[in-house]
Amino acid sequence: MHDNKLMKNKILLLILTGTAAGLVNGLFGTGGGTVTVLALTAIYAHTARGADVTKNIFATTNALIIVLCGVSILTLAVSGKHKIFGMDGDFSVVSVLPAAIIGSLAGVFLLGKIKSALLKRLFGIMIIYCGVKMILCSAR
Repeated sequence: MHDNKLMKNKILLLILTGTAAGLVNGLFGTGGGTVTVLALTAIYAHTARGADVTKNIFATTNALIIVLCGVSILTLAVSGKHKIFGMDGDFSVVSVLPAAIIGSLAGVFLLGKIKSALLKRLFGIMIIYCGVKMILCSAR
């Protein structure tokens, strides 16, 4: 009976995580992965599988973000309210995509090489840096 309640709670938390990740990703164009990593880390923190859990959470988040971004792109394209593939004539997804693909491949390679504890620290540093940068830039 106790295990059944825990499973229901976990399912509810996973549904809430997905909802929050989708909302944040659709609203800001980023951040759904951050929500997912933080929530899954909290949900699975007690697991005995140790270091593999962190890397599995990062890999799961990547898969989820593909779907979230696809839904956002399709919705934006259908609505016609916002430019998706170019903002001012100088920038387009095509100009960023090749480097982003190379960066993704490097990131996946490094995921297999870096210890989970270091990954957590690097993720935290990245989040803090981005937050401070956004706050400082919005003050201008």
